[in-house]
Amino acid sequence: MQSSKVRILLAGHGVLTRGLLQALLVNTECEVVGVFLWSNRTNASVAAKRYDQASRRLVRKGAIPEIRYNSINDPDFQKRLSELEVDCVLIGSWGEKLTTALETKNVLFVNCHPSLLPFHRGANPYFTTIVAGDVESGVSFHLIDEGYDTGPLILQNRLAVHDTDTGYSLRQRCSELAASMTDQLVEILNNRDAMQITAQENLGEPSYSRQVTQEDAILDWNQDALTLHRQIRAVTPWRQPNFKIGSVSRLVISAAQNRSAKINQAKRGSVVEITNDMVWINAGDQDIGFKQPRLTLFGIMMSWTWSKSLLSYMMPVGTRLPTNHKVSNY
Repeated sequence: MQSSKVRILLAGHGVLTRGLLQALLVNTECEVVGVFLWSNRTNASVAAKRYDQASRRLVRKGAIPEIRYNSINDPDFQKRLSELEVDCVLIGSWGEKLTTALETKNVLFVNCHPSLLPFHRGANPYFTTIVAGDVESGVSFHLIDEGYDTGPLILQNRLAVHDTDTGYSLRQRCSELAASMTDQLVEILNNRDAMQITAQENLGEPSYSRQVTQEDAILDWNQDALTLHRQIRAVTPWRQPNFKIGSVSRLVISAAQNRSAKINQAKRGSVVEITNDMVWINAGDQDIGFKQPRLTLFGIMMSWTWSKSLLSYMMPVGTRLPTNHKVSNY
């Protein structure tokens, strides 16, 4: 057993990194000796800096050294790790593959990935977990090797995926789970000689995730209601789910629900009902309903009051919606 607290440098961005940092700062068996935020890279975007403001406040409140380099593979970063006597670099969401950084002597590199590896490796496991209809997800801490999310596991916990989860809520819950696992992680890092590792190859055939695209947000009326509902939940909050009505109009969706088909033999993709706050469309043996969707005309988004009035003229009950998937700016 090591005689002193494990010295951790945290690198990452967003909700996952913030949760890890908050938990590590109250753990008495470790010391956070530096934080390298994704937005602290010298070429980081304004949006990235804004996204990391809450984490940056934590760093400054705790008087933790802020690390700033162009890349985590910068040779000067390796030197900084030695100067800070870092035992472990913990990654919580990072958009860059680690290469030469892994050569740093006496430093363990650990990644926190929000899925049950080897499933949903990659950039956005929340999206692909929901789209796949998985009933559980989780958080995996693993040693980093030359691949993407391929290193052996040192800690993994599970959580249920609810049929109401969106990408946003699943990200929040995985981040909370990751934070709750930090005490176990620190104990493992403080007893490195007794660390138990599990090769991912022993846990099943890997699957992969990716970033959410504009096309992922467009509803396809060839799909059934369950698939459409998963799609809507999965792309939130990264994209606005929508579908085409006319050549210059779309309906933008914020929430959806399913019910048994109200009209027998209704044509898939046809308008079934427009109520005070819902638009219902047939999707096979079920209808899918959108609560107060917003109509866009020529890129201008209207209120629900105006949208509802116009929709009654543009897509009355029985209207079959187009399935053309050409993306426009909306």
